[in-house]
Parts: sequence; C-alpha cells; structure tokens
Amino acid sequence: MAFQIDSLEKLTASLVNISRLESGMISIQLRKGKLFDSILDAVNGVWQKAEEKNIAIELEEGETEKLPEIMQDR
Repeated sequence: MAFQIDSLEKLTASLVNISRLESGMISIQLRKGKLFDSILDAVNGVWQKAEEKNIAIELEEGETEKLPEIMQDR
C-alpha cells in the first residue's frame, strides 16, 4: 500500500510539473553535460531500493570518456 501511495505522489508531482512547463511557470534550461554523470545520478537514485530487494547494480566506468556529451536540464 505504501508503495502505491508513493507511486501516486510521484505521478501527481510529475503531472504538476508538466502543467507548469506547459503554462510557462517553469522552463527547461538545457546545457551540455556528460552522459555518464546522468547515468550515475539515475543509478544512485535507485541504489537503495535495489539493495533492499537484494538486487545488484553493477556500473562499469571503463571507457566513460567515449560517451558523448548530451544536452540536459539538471
């Protein structure tokens, strides 16, 4: 039940943000950034939940310099 409430809260927050974007209340500020940094942020965001469920996440940093820069809103 708590998971469903959390999911609904995230969905509601996302819909509010979409509405704000469409109305011009907030704007996206794109700038160049490293793709690997975005991947690392995403992994860090789910790391704890994965650990609680005994799911291993492996992130190899081997050739990150070959990953492109991307336009992103951070």
